[in-house]
Amino acid sequence: MNHHIPADTPANVPAVARIPRPRLVPWLALAAATLLSACGTAPTYQPFEGGDAARLRVRLLIPADYRPFLLGYDFRSTVGVQSVKGTACSVPATAPMLRLYRGATSTPAVAGPQATPGTVMTTPPPPSYKYPRAGMPGATEGENTESVELKLAPGLHVVNLSWLRTRGSGAGVLLNALLTKNCPATNVALQLPPNAQVELAVGFKESECTWEARRLEGSAFVPTKVLKEGGPAEICAGNQFRQ
Repeated sequence: MNHHIPADTPANVPAVARIPRPRLVPWLALAAATLLSACGTAPTYQPFEGGDAARLRVRLLIPADYRPFLLGYDFRSTVGVQSVKGTACSVPATAPMLRLYRGATSTPAVAGPQATPGTVMTTPPPPSYKYPRAGMPGATEGENTESVELKLAPGLHVVNLSWLRTRGSGAGVLLNALLTKNCPATNVALQLPPNAQVELAVGFKESECTWEARRLEGSAFVPTKVLKEGGPAEICAGNQFRQ
């Protein structure tokens, strides 16, 4: 089943995408995917320091009335970014893994953009680690693990997203399997003008995996269109951007 908008969709991809619930992944396969992803050597995100830097925030979108239900859950999302020069996609750079915020963290989970969320993939940093911030309106403190803000060079970028919800270690294996939502890996192509500020919100709405793109207009973020959306092989296939 194709969970994505076709690759030849023109530059009017809707701002909100809903992804059907995927088939449950057996826990042994999930563990194997995590171990394989740990072998990756993706570079860590480094902020672009130019005066015309575009800013991108990726955050977990969890409705207020849904939060009590999630308190017993583990909710995470990987974030990777590829820049596109001509038709060539760069090697994905990874950002700290987003997690449901339960207090300050000293160990950000970092994984490849197509990895299964949930496992630390790098040497733990010093205590009092703060998630990257770029001075965007509405930013939370750096200790909050539910969002990351990236400074990027103006131009075309592909954001790699994958997100997961599990019941946590307190539940039995069968209950975990029944309640797990493993959302399909999604790549979003964004054309970022100089000094642009854009937000990608990923999460869940009722039984659906969702993501939404927004841009800053005045003092508020409003829904915006993206250049392209698809699976990992539909945007940067073999490191070549598919027009």
